[in-house]
Amino acid sequence: MIKFWFDKFRYGRASHRIRAHIPCEALKSMGYDSAIVRDTNSLTDEDIVIFTKDSNIENMRTVKSKGFKVGFDLCDNKFDEKPIYYDYCKEVDFITVNSNTMKEVVKTNTGRDSFYYTDCVDRKISPPIGEKINTPIKLVWYGSSASNKYVDWVAVIKNLESAKINYTITICVDRAEYLRGKFLRNLKGLDVDPNKFIHKDWTWELQQQLVEEADIVFIPILGADGRRTITKSHNRVVDGIAQGKWVISSPVPSYDVLKKFCWLEDPAAGIEYYKNNQQEVNEKIKAGQEWIKQNVSPEATAKQLIKIYNEVKI
Repeated sequence: MIKFWFDKFRYGRASHRIRAHIPCEALKSMGYDSAIVRDTNSLTDEDIVIFTKDSNIENMRTVKSKGFKVGFDLCDNKFDEKPIYYDYCKEVDFITVNSNTMKEVVKTNTGRDSFYYTDCVDRKISPPIGEKINTPIKLVWYGSSASNKYVDWVAVIKNLESAKINYTITICVDRAEYLRGKFLRNLKGLDVDPNKFIHKDWTWELQQQLVEEADIVFIPILGADGRRTITKSHNRVVDGIAQGKWVISSPVPSYDVLKKFCWLEDPAAGIEYYKNNQQEVNEKIKAGQEWIKQNVSPEATAKQLIKIYNEVKI
């Protein structure tokens, strides 16, 4: 029914995991035929095939030539960096995207409409810790090195220092040692203790552990209205709320549906609100978790994919 094509599947990549693997498992649990594939041997006449952004265009053409409806899942605005995206969008029968803003970008760049299906939650729902607050307060940032470059850490740290926040920040990211060196070089000239900042090499399991130990998921974004950032999905905010944490980030369009459950304004003010309004924070997190269950569970994503299937498999 719905097959996801990966020339090389990597579970550690969020786009592979939450755009394909988890929805695939949800579809199977609901009785639908779904799988991750990299050849045509297991395809049937009832299938549509969704290709990732890292695919070889010749594989798209091969699958299409055999009579299958072929899609391209696009979750990053890289039209400027990767002109082949234009070729992908021209080649396929349909396009899927990770946010409504990405739909607009695809339409502007290619003239084509696309289908939105949500990034599903990647973590189990955990209740808020309650009123336990660490001293210093523990902040955790997680994501890829590509996402890390969209944080103006100097500006963020100046914000926290000027507000006299007592904090530590753990940054869970690939290429941690390299990024730490760059991070510390950028801090030269600031009167701040470098021991406040800890860099850890990302793994799915370590991210889970660090979030559990932290007070706040801290993912501020530089230029939240920038060309690349406005198309981002809400997956990192969703995962923080799912784990029972207060999330502090920035006003990216896809985060708007979550603004009642997290903090999307001044970071230092968001920390102070957390410290001084624990009951309200916990209620917001619980309400956010209910929204997650209804709107971005694996089953919710699977239902969106089934709807897309019914529209393209004509």
